[in-house]
Amino acid sequence: MTFWRLAVLLVGVALGSLLGCGPRTVAAIEYPGRVGTASELGPDVMLRQRLVGEGRTPDGETATFQYDLVLQKRGDTLLLLALSPFNTRVFAIEQTGSAIEVTSFTEAPQPVPPRFVLIDVYRALALPAVADEGESLVSNERSRVFTRADQAGVITVRYSAPYEEHVAPEQITITNEWLGYELTIETLSRSPL
Repeated sequence: MTFWRLAVLLVGVALGSLLGCGPRTVAAIEYPGRVGTASELGPDVMLRQRLVGEGRTPDGETATFQYDLVLQKRGDTLLLLALSPFNTRVFAIEQTGSAIEVTSFTEAPQPVPPRFVLIDVYRALALPAVADEGESLVSNERSRVFTRADQAGVITVRYSAPYEEHVAPEQITITNEWLGYELTIETLSRSPL
């Protein structure tokens, strides 16, 4: 039922789809932010989610995408598994403490650095909401807005219902003007662990 799982899955898949296209390499993109620890994300849970998004490719084209995700938080470990439309594994990001391990199940290179995915997970799901050094945060039970003096635009996280203590709303929308994408994450099922 935790909100962070939904956000993690959507962000990771969306960033991979948007930033993995075109001539610009993701490694060259500056994306400031803070990666927290799984303990900030509430009780142990497994979520099955659907991520639908739209954004700009490095060539300026509009790309749309959809993925299914499995997010599992157990103790100090966070696991995010992205699935293809055929329900095959695409990649996994596992964070234990501050260590991050990525496993690719395809020949394709990782479309986006795992750190980018985790930054947006913590922006959306950590309680209390925490801004990185240099960021400003305006937060209430229905949204969070992150700004930086050195970045054009804002990152907005919107919840379909009030985001209560680690109980995810059915839908989360992340609009990232810094990297040019919007994601909608729907929780399909949740199981406490």
